[in-house]
Amino acid sequence: MKKREFITFAAMKSMKRNLMFSLLLIISLCMNAQTTFWNQFYGGSSYDMGRKVLLNDDGTIILAGEVYSKDGLGSQNHGEVGSSDVVIFRFATQGIKFWEITLGGSGDETISDLIKTHDGGYLMIGTTDSRENSLGSAYGGSDVWAVRLSSKGKVLWSKRFGGRGNDQGLAAMALPDGYFYIAGEAGSKDGSMRGPHHGGLDGWLAKLDGDGNLIWQQFYGGSGDEQIIGTYLLPNYECIVVGSTSSKDYDVSRNIGKKDAWIFKIGEFGHIIEEQTFGGSDIDEVHKSARDALGNIYIAGTTFSNNGHIPYQQGGGDFWVMKIDAAKNVLWSRTFGGSRPDGANDLCLTQDGGVVVSGTARSSNGDILLTRGYYDGFVVKIDAFGNKQWSRNYGYYGKDDITSIIEVPKGGYLALGYMEEPIATRPVPGDTIDPQSYLDFPKHAGGYDFWLINFSDPLRDVTRPYITPPLLSGTTMDDFNGKPIEATITLVDNNTLDSITSTISDVQYGNFDMLMPAYGLVSIKVLAKGYLFYGEDLSMDTVISKAQIKRNIRLEPIQIGSSLILERIYFNSGRWNILPPSRAELARLVDFLNLNPSVRIEISGHTDNTGNRAQKVKLSEYRANAVREYLVDQGIESSRLRSIGEGLKRPIATNSTSEGRRKNRRVEFKVIGM
Repeated sequence: MKKREFITFAAMKSMKRNLMFSLLLIISLCMNAQTTFWNQFYGGSSYDMGRKVLLNDDGTIILAGEVYSKDGLGSQNHGEVGSSDVVIFRFATQGIKFWEITLGGSGDETISDLIKTHDGGYLMIGTTDSRENSLGSAYGGSDVWAVRLSSKGKVLWSKRFGGRGNDQGLAAMALPDGYFYIAGEAGSKDGSMRGPHHGGLDGWLAKLDGDGNLIWQQFYGGSGDEQIIGTYLLPNYECIVVGSTSSKDYDVSRNIGKKDAWIFKIGEFGHIIEEQTFGGSDIDEVHKSARDALGNIYIAGTTFSNNGHIPYQQGGGDFWVMKIDAAKNVLWSRTFGGSRPDGANDLCLTQDGGVVVSGTARSSNGDILLTRGYYDGFVVKIDAFGNKQWSRNYGYYGKDDITSIIEVPKGGYLALGYMEEPIATRPVPGDTIDPQSYLDFPKHAGGYDFWLINFSDPLRDVTRPYITPPLLSGTTMDDFNGKPIEATITLVDNNTLDSITSTISDVQYGNFDMLMPAYGLVSIKVLAKGYLFYGEDLSMDTVISKAQIKRNIRLEPIQIGSSLILERIYFNSGRWNILPPSRAELARLVDFLNLNPSVRIEISGHTDNTGNRAQKVKLSEYRANAVREYLVDQGIESSRLRSIGEGLKRPIATNSTSEGRRKNRRVEFKVIGM
């Protein structure tokens, strides 16, 4: 396995509005219209296909897929020309790639699923037909392939499961005890796939420990073909299993058509407790599934039926989306498409209780309102009751597909797939609502590229482009001796004074890191018992172009005479009423006094040397007293506070410049008792 670490994308360029983000190509449309915020391509000169997008807790994005290229994104491809490897990489929208890894051997490798593990890493499942044992012991044909990665993208282990037939890995799930379920289809009856088989392809489910060792495996199905594409843990380690079947014997009690959705419940060690099929008289395939907090199961795939559980089918294959409750009752079943082949690849449960489904569409009629190319990416949003809310095509003039979709904060979506290299430089008709709008895509690398797109939900009033929030990191040190100290770092919303997030720096090294919000006015508050505090106000618009913000903070130990300028307390000229933007600084002072209850302070007001000296003294006195009164209103004992007006007696900068005079107009405090 080879791994590359990058700091920047050569392909990413600065964008307008100080976002430094080539992804953000803004389209201004009418209110509540759907907006494509940005598109981005990754690839080489050959065929590269994005399969899975994940969003990390820190706001960085994980992309995974297959590369046939031997250059660009595929430059570390291990195989011969025409064979594929799996590529996974983590990046921030500001243009920083944190790591990239290429997995594979001399043959073909594909990826079907990628999940986050409880330790912050990832588990990939797919298929390999390479013979190298570095990927795990090879069996023959194609094998199920599972790879566990650390949070830094390093391979922890790589395992294969299979025999002389063709076996395929399709799904993975992390268990609370650190174990995993992996699933797919088994065409082998030897090698590691020895067991009670029933037909051509059996559904296969295995439990692995944290090191990838096989705990148990089971085969499910009948005399036809089965596959498993999803698993969902229940109490007592029972599990809901979702897949497809073409059988009507052995484990499958009833067959509706040529191929059905198949949902069954298993016990802790894999035995079937109950099972049921869903579909119509023709072929009905399940490609992805999800389970909500109420236990409802959602499935998405392709249907060729128009009876049974299928309300209608317009021809050539349609998107099929169905919701089933915990008792296996069909709550609703919907199809979307036209007269040509259309099908769903992925689905995502949304914050409003609905579901968004992505796939590919060949049709140009029926539910497909606007065709852009030979095949388009297609997305449909459905509410909790099965009603279509909106749909849209995405793509260019070739073969395009959306294979993975997730919802992001602020109500928009990230979708990954692949797009064929344009054969012309014509712009794309941009929107189903406004066909006259145009969108020029970034430059392609080759035949097919990974295609990542960010777009809004037209039914939500406030949807913003997705931007990776900056990471605030640094150290907290004692200002006198330079040694690390343990401090609490809190991010505060300056509008509400609510805490956004908080962390404690490491006592041994003083290190800390935390995710900042992408938008708004935020203050950084750093407190440690026995030390003066640190405060800073940041408008995120001014720093959002950075993927990381570093602050090495030195806190002064409290002693008699220690002083601190309250730089962010504001007054109108000649007035002493405290202005609202001062609230964050004052809140930090209140927290400091509450953390150190024995400390008494003197609050002093200061001015520049312009105007009447006596009036300046009075003004500084009124301002200092206004701060004192605020602190008393916040519950600080008045006996701990003294205020004084110094006027222009103690300048800290020259009064000959406007900047110097601004610095001299200040409020500060001094420790007078402990």
